[in-house]
Amino acid sequence: MNYGPTGAWEYGLLKVWAISEEYCPGIGNYVNVRLVGKGLVHPKSIRIDVQPEVIDFGSVPLGTQASEYFWVYNNGTVEQSIEIVPPALEEFEVQTLDEQCILTATISPGDSCRYRVVFITLQESESQDVIEVHSGDLDSPDVIELTGVGERLP
Repeated sequence: MNYGPTGAWEYGLLKVWAISEEYCPGIGNYVNVRLVGKGLVHPKSIRIDVQPEVIDFGSVPLGTQASEYFWVYNNGTVEQSIEIVPPALEEFEVQTLDEQCILTATISPGDSCRYRVVFITLQESESQDVIEVHSGDLDSPDVIELTGVGERLP
């Protein structure tokens, strides 16, 4: 007999095709078989989450700076290596806060790393850039959008 399904399932109905009626006398070539059980999920999962996804510094007086924070969470079940790719513009700077959470770090399941982003106002204009967080997650890279406006005080 040919039968399926493949993949994870919890409850379902499987239609079984029999090669000849002698396998299923009186009911034809198909029978329904009730499936009960739990499908398996691979015990090792990779899930990296980054918060927030957007950092808006607003207007900052020229010659000064403002800072905000972002977090990288390991919500998976295995240790995960990450790489922070800092913004290209010199107005934005990523700072590490401890020796475990550097720009290339390994985060244990359930742990997180916190980083500081500094916006340094060098010119009177809006600045936009991104921080990329690369990992083994299927959604990698995670991107944090950065914006800030350098403003001259009256």
